[in-house]
Amino acid sequence: MAPPETVRHLTFQELDCNFQSRDPVFIAICNAPSTLQTNIVSDNNKLSVDRAGHDACVIRSGEPETTRGHSVGSCIPKAMGFIAGIVLSLAIADHCFSQPGISKSQVIEGFGKLAWGISVEQALGIYPDLYFGNYVLEDSKREPSRIYFRKQETPVIEDVVFDSIQYWFKDNRFYRIKAVIHSGIGPRSLLTRSEEAFDRLQESLTRKYGAPAIYSEKYFTDFISVVRDVEWTRGDVLVVLKYKGPEGTNEDRLTFELVKGGRP
Repeated sequence: MAPPETVRHLTFQELDCNFQSRDPVFIAICNAPSTLQTNIVSDNNKLSVDRAGHDACVIRSGEPETTRGHSVGSCIPKAMGFIAGIVLSLAIADHCFSQPGISKSQVIEGFGKLAWGISVEQALGIYPDLYFGNYVLEDSKREPSRIYFRKQETPVIEDVVFDSIQYWFKDNRFYRIKAVIHSGIGPRSLLTRSEEAFDRLQESLTRKYGAPAIYSEKYFTDFISVVRDVEWTRGDVLVVLKYKGPEGTNEDRLTFELVKGGRP
């Protein structure tokens, strides 16, 4: 039966990196006050270090000697450890504090088959049922937006059925859609169609785009009304979800918008 392994404990004061040991394996820790352990084993290739600093010198017996008569050792200089620490710190900081990028699945390049920026003529080639509805003047210094609708469209967004979807063009360029739900409030209405759609859309859009950039909720006690606004920003496209309670009427409203170029 082979004799059990023995472990010899050496302190820094007992060691010298230039010392040539006759033991099968000699380990010295240069400029590090930690306690060192060497295991005397039959296999000279097995080496165990309890703890070593950046200056650890590992010397094996039987290795070729230098011109000064000392065994060749492998040393890790302090500078390399210092540089590696800086690189690791910068990598961690970049990962933790940099803004997350927008994945391709989250980029909003248009709506339906219409890409942002196409002309009315191009849109008619894609959707022949597109027809002009009305003008909306938002800026007196610019021409009004032209609002189009589709005759044969099923107005569904995120599995929510809307009353209508508007296609907005300005300067003959497609830049916005607006979907609307109007619902009535009666004596037995606990949750209106608009309120239910708002909750479903907010949950669905949060799963897709993350936490909203803006969430606001305002109450108007004169009419016991509430207005809720939720917004997400994906690149240069603004996603807006808005619920507006009744104001002196028995009708509330939900609107969903995608606006290319940000807030109109």
